[in-house]
Amino acid sequence: MMELLLLLLLPLAAPDGCRPPPPHPLVATKTPYRLLAPRGLPPPLEVPGREAVAVWGLVRHGTRYPSRPAIVRMGAELELLRQRILEGRGGLCRADLEELGGWAVEVAEEQAKHLHVEGEKEMEGLGERLQARLPDLLGNYTAGEFVLRATATQRAEASGRFFARGLFGRPVRWEPPVLPQDPVIRSYKLCPRWRATVKKNPESLAEMRKFEVSEVMEAVRREVTEYVGLDPLLTMEELDLLYVTCNFDLAWRAAGAGPWCALFTPHQLQVLEYREDLEYYWVDGPAYPVTAVQSCRLAADLLAALAAARRGTFYFSHSGALLKLLALLGVGGEEGLTADSFSTMGVERRWRTSRIGPFAGNVFFVLLAPAGRAAAGEEEMEVVMYLNEVVTVVPGCGGEATPCTLAALRRLHGGPCEFDAICRLEEEDPRDGEVPDDRY
Repeated sequence: MMELLLLLLLPLAAPDGCRPPPPHPLVATKTPYRLLAPRGLPPPLEVPGREAVAVWGLVRHGTRYPSRPAIVRMGAELELLRQRILEGRGGLCRADLEELGGWAVEVAEEQAKHLHVEGEKEMEGLGERLQARLPDLLGNYTAGEFVLRATATQRAEASGRFFARGLFGRPVRWEPPVLPQDPVIRSYKLCPRWRATVKKNPESLAEMRKFEVSEVMEAVRREVTEYVGLDPLLTMEELDLLYVTCNFDLAWRAAGAGPWCALFTPHQLQVLEYREDLEYYWVDGPAYPVTAVQSCRLAADLLAALAAARRGTFYFSHSGALLKLLALLGVGGEEGLTADSFSTMGVERRWRTSRIGPFAGNVFFVLLAPAGRAAAGEEEMEVVMYLNEVVTVVPGCGGEATPCTLAALRRLHGGPCEFDAICRLEEEDPRDGEVPDDRY
């Protein structure tokens, strides 16, 4: 009843025209894959004189529900904030206020981090499009010629099942999850040096914290506060809650952005996106060498699978695994993302997790052999990398005129993988220990 009265009385003071919603808002690692995915089925991959003989892929789980702490925050705390906004005299139009007033959280704590129905669609569509690209290689499923494995989490396992449904349209054989943590597709969970010196190191968040109190962010706080008609100024925690709700509400929709994203302008969303990228650059990206090099187990698995010409290898993991592998490969590398570089980096920066690590983010390597040849050397075998279904040059390996060969890829990333030496702590560090994948 209170919400109905607010909607009847307060919107009369709001302007008649609604501010246009942000077009295709990108929100870092919570970006829904539908904003990046190709439309329809792609044509088959055709390279003159070549045939696909193997494919290896690492796939992040699809759109999910928030973490348990985030679900709690999106309950009572968010409801109080929403009531304040509905009671305010800001610039929201009648339609936006009505949509915000009718919005409801439809998630229980027991669903924390489970795959959302939109994630199911993302993964099934991804499988269908990979099948369309490689119909001869993936046209039929034969047990023993494919390896499929997920981490021991509901969101990763369910993502793999829906991907396989789109890819093969039939049940397939799965490798059991490796417990307690998969040493290949979630190796960072088994890396004490990374956990202690990066993930739990307060210095890893120093640039993000500095950006949070910058004039750029202060301007966003002032502008959003004024637009939603609040007093006093939104705290950084309250602004973050509005942004996180925008993220998930956007991802859970089949189309459109929703009322929470309508609280922000495109520029404000880019500022908040950059804040998140500062965190991921320093925690999961190339800022600290140990973060990338501990992914050598994934690189070794990739090279072994391609060398054996295994028809298909598909792993389902998390943003932490995908971003660290991309850092190892040199994809998305920057001279250095800092709190002071927002204006110079811009939206065309290479380390933009909205484009390299969204929900259902993926990287596939396709091995091409000379057509009709029963055997060929690694110098003759070409490798094509797809990043989120876009053919992407492997940094340092080939280019427009020179293909990336399996031999060249091995020279770049086939060195000894001394994981234990990489991840060993010289002495016990109290910061070491289990860590969650992300805050939300």
